[in-house]
Amino acid sequence: MTAVTPPPRPGRARLPRSTVLAGAAVVLLAASALWWPPRGSAPVEGLFLVIDPLVAVRGDQLYAPLSAWLADGVGRPLRLLVARRVADVPARAWQDVGLVLCPDGVALGLRPEDFTTVAAARRQAPQNLRPRSVLVYRLAAGFVPAPWITAPARTILGDSLSLAGCGVACRPGERPWRGRSSRQQVPMVGADPYDHGPVLQALALGCFDYALVREWTARRWSVAGLLDPAAWGMAPVSAPLPDVVVMVSRRWPAADRVRAGERLVSVGRRQEAGTSAPEVSALSVLERLGLAGFNPLLEPDFELTRRQFAPGWSEDRP
Repeated sequence: MTAVTPPPRPGRARLPRSTVLAGAAVVLLAASALWWPPRGSAPVEGLFLVIDPLVAVRGDQLYAPLSAWLADGVGRPLRLLVARRVADVPARAWQDVGLVLCPDGVALGLRPEDFTTVAAARRQAPQNLRPRSVLVYRLAAGFVPAPWITAPARTILGDSLSLAGCGVACRPGERPWRGRSSRQQVPMVGADPYDHGPVLQALALGCFDYALVREWTARRWSVAGLLDPAAWGMAPVSAPLPDVVVMVSRRWPAADRVRAGERLVSVGRRQEAGTSAPEVSALSVLERLGLAGFNPLLEPDFELTRRQFAPGWSEDRP
């Protein structure tokens, strides 16, 4: 019997091995171009945005050393922009914003498709864990769960940008200032999202009976004897919060985002003998804000906070 050779199967002809290898090389080169710029090309300038309502007091001069130190670690120039609020940032500037230092409430307002988390601020031990929002109340007035609703004229919120300062009071259905014209029916609000000390001072002087503030500030005042435990009570009203955060633009390559996170997490962790002068200058900026450095902040972690507070967060706050 004569063997019959079966006809070839229909379909694409197999490419020569050399052609396959050449195609793979092209793919690898294209991928590498996304990670490493061509030799001799200058890194694209980015914008380091800081949201600080007290820009007139702290301003560019304070934040400049931190911006320079970050730029050196990321490997690209960073131009500093300090704004009182997000609405003050020119629309044309957003395409250049690479990093944003801001309170966590501001971070919730940034579009998640444009920015992702990279780090959350930490403080010196024993206050190096994330703070909760606490209600400090005059014992003679008694504890009430939501004085911003039931006693707004006797309540002051820490600020309008951080979750510790106004997060639980800004949830949908808990905004006593909406639809009211008299300021006597609206809780007062502190000006500084990085320091609730002035709010507690107003409380201690008798201007208010209730204050919603960052836990660590309240505990520091209590330890210092500025809030007599015989006269003042303190009740946590939230889970631990991210507090002060740094967001990074999704426009940046993954390698740049990783370098930014590594740079932020490294600050303040070296022994004093190994701390460079630029890092010391960057630390002095953080110290002015009551911070000691940063910890990583993963996106799924921040999403838990987003689900808890984000609905309606962009609506008017006091």
